[in-house]
Amino acid sequence: MHEKRDRMWECRTAHAHSDIPHLVRALPRHPGKEQTMSEKKTRTGSENRKRIVKFTARFTEDEAEIVREKAESSGQTVSTFIRSSSLDKVVNCRTDDRMIDEIMRLGRLQKHLFVEGKRTGDKEYAEVLVAITEYVNALRRDLMGR
Repeated sequence: MHEKRDRMWECRTAHAHSDIPHLVRALPRHPGKEQTMSEKKTRTGSENRKRIVKFTARFTEDEAEIVREKAESSGQTVSTFIRSSSLDKVVNCRTDDRMIDEIMRLGRLQKHLFVEGKRTGDKEYAEVLVAITEYVNALRRDLMGR
C-alpha cells in the first residue's frame, strides 16, 4: 500500500532511476494565464486602501473588554465597531439574529409537534404558535426600528 502511495508522488524524469523519490510540482490553477507582479492589473488591498488616517484611543481594561464583547456580538472587528458607533451608523447585532433564528426554530418544532400529534383542535398548541409568531414579529419590528 505504501509503495503505491510513494510511487504516486515520484517524478518520472531523468532522476527517476535514483532511490530518492522526487515530488511532482502541482499544475498552476489557470495554465497559460500566469502573470508577473508587474503585469497585474489590479492593486492589492493594502495599496488600494481608502482609510489611511489612524486614530489612537486609550481605554481602561474594563472599557476595552466591553468594546471587544460588543464588537464580537455584532460580528465586526473592533475597529469597524468603533468606526460604526462613532459615525452613528446602525450596528446590527448578530445576537439578535441568532435569537430570532432560535425562536423560529422553536416555532417550527412546535408546529411539527402540533401536526404530528393530530391535535388540530387543541387550543393550547394554537395559543403557543400565535404567541411565538407575535413575539418574533415584535422583535423584528424593534430591530428594524433602530
